[in-house]
Formats: sequence, structure tokens, C-alpha cells
Amino acid sequence: MSIETYVKSNLVAATANAAPSSSAASSRLAEDLKEKAATVDSSHFLDWRKRPQEIEDKIERVFRTISQKSDSKWLYNGASEYLMLEIREHSLIKAKIKQSTNQKDFYVLDIGAGAFQWGRSLAEFINKQDDLPKDITVSVIGIRGEGGLERQENAGKCRIYEFTAFKVENLFTEFKKRGLYLENKLDLVISRWSFRHLVDPLGTFIQTYNLLRPETGLLLMDGFCFFDKDDTWKTYLDYVRKINDDSVSDPFVVYLITLLVKTKAPFLLQPWTSSGSLWRFILRKPNDAPCQLEMSYKGLEYGCQDIQIESECITKFDIGKERYDINREESWTIRTADLYGDESLYNWLRKNELFANDFYGKKMKWVKREIQKL
Repeated sequence: MSIETYVKSNLVAATANAAPSSSAASSRLAEDLKEKAATVDSSHFLDWRKRPQEIEDKIERVFRTISQKSDSKWLYNGASEYLMLEIREHSLIKAKIKQSTNQKDFYVLDIGAGAFQWGRSLAEFINKQDDLPKDITVSVIGIRGEGGLERQENAGKCRIYEFTAFKVENLFTEFKKRGLYLENKLDLVISRWSFRHLVDPLGTFIQTYNLLRPETGLLLMDGFCFFDKDDTWKTYLDYVRKINDDSVSDPFVVYLITLLVKTKAPFLLQPWTSSGSLWRFILRKPNDAPCQLEMSYKGLEYGCQDIQIESECITKFDIGKERYDINREESWTIRTADLYGDESLYNWLRKNELFANDFYGKKMKWVKREIQKL
């Protein structure tokens, strides 16, 4: 039983058995249960705070190199709008604000913000919307590993933060150093072509997930590379050479889908292979439970210079025996305009008219295709 399941089941029992006049005692019992749950052995969950020294050292070396740069060498270096899954992110934030009538403070984060175009463009957009409440504050936060001047300023309804030389793989520590405490507060996190460059994308994914606002927080990003414990770069390339049709999955895609399933959060997937990118996804944090992945660190795989990864290595994890993928038993063709996964999340996006008009003439649509255990 997971920690959150243990806590919730016992809290429900405590509430049901408590007399109406014993609210104080029930509250103390609830706190006692939380403390007890905190002592439950969680060693089988991936913990970014307990990275092997080899991985910590590699993160430090890569960060030291990146933080001395004033700009990125990569083709994609931020954008005014990313349009992943063809979702209009600015309109997405507006829809969330309008539907959160009792909420006054909103937080959005761009990880790997390039020249901070997205945050500045979002702030400009928000301040032009006359139908939004006047008493809200939208904190627009951009972070990047490269150096440069940091910036904080008020801009109408928005508070803009631009953080440079930011060690992305230690999100909690870096935000705390800058006086921000964002756990369970972020309404949207967006990241494009950033996680693929990290030494520890999974540990960073866990931190990012835990920053999301429970029930409504959204994570919108593209996929990233990680290996299972027995994978090598050579065996991966040998496997890729055998792929010649849509009935065979790239292992990175299978691992990504497996990761998303293990979060137990609703998500949508968009097939994507353009420019060497991996499949894109949007995920909604369903509750206040932390992200707990039954995985462990297993070292680094070098020799990956042939793909666009700043760290030039891929971290290996023991991701367990379970694997998940799109059902490929029936004949099908992968289409970039198709979305797979949670239908209710798709319907919410469609109802709020958050998809761009088309994708090269094709309307984005949800496709009923089972995500199955292999």
C-alpha cells in the first residue's frame, strides 16, 4: 500500500468514527496518522535527494558548463508560444483563471525558458484581457541553466520572474534560494526541448509534478530519454534499426508511456517525431499525493553524442517489469493530429476551445485506442 493510500484510508476511518463534538481530537488523530505515514519505508520509490554520487557529479559538471554560457547553442531557444499538442497555452491560462473564481494567485512556470519569450508574451496577453478579474496576480516564472542577468518585476496583473544559472535538476533547492516556495502551487508547467538535456530527467519530473496544484495543475511538455537498467546505447541503436513500421514502438516511447501510467494521473499523448523530438503530453495532477515511482537509479550510459542531449549521456533506471504502450494489435497509422489517453481531459480542452485551428489542415482529435500492459 502506498503512503498516500495508507493516510487517506485511515483519515476516512478516523472521520467516520469521530463524534461531532470531537473535531479537535480528530484533527490531532489526523496529524498523528500523517506523522506515522511519514515513517513508512519509502526506499523503493525514486528519490532525487538520494542520487548516486556519480549522477550528482555529472549534474554538477554539466551545470558548471551551461551556467557559464550566456545563450543556448540549440536551435530551439524559447518561443512566444510553444503550441504543444496544438494547445494555445495563453488561452489555457485564461480559461483556468476564469474557472477558478475563488482563487486570486496563479503560478506558471517555463522550464528551459531560452530568452524568456514565452513568459513575457504570456504577461502581455494576460494584461490585455479585459474580462479577467482585476484583483488577481499571475506569477510568470521562467528558468534556464544558462547565465545572464536575472529579472523580477511587476507588470500589470503579472509578476515576472526570470531566473538564470538555475540548476533545473534541483528545483526545490533553487526556488528556496530565491525565496519562492511553490510546492502544490503551480497551475501550469510548460517545457519544450529541455528535459532531454538533463542528466536526471526522471528525478526532475518528480519534483515538477510535486509543484503542481492538486486537482487542477497541468504539466505540458515533450518526452525525454532514459534507459532501463540493462539498456546500452548500442542495443538501443540495434533495436531502432529494426523499426520499419508503426506496429513497433521506440523504447523511449514505451518508457514514457509507462512513466505516465505509473503516475496514475490523467494524461493525453501526441505522437511526435519531427526534428528528433519525442512524443508530447499533457498531464493533470489529480490530488495532493506526491509522485511516487517504484524505480531506482542504476548509473549512466555514455556515448550518446549522436542525439541532441546536452549532457551527452543517458541515465539508467530500474523501472520495473511492467511496460505500457498504445495498443498496436490492429492495423493503424500514427498521425500527429491524433491524441491518445484521457478522453475527459481532451473534452475539457475542446470545450474551452484551447486547440489551435488545425495542424496542417487536420483537426486535433481524441482517438479511442487502449493503452495496454505489454
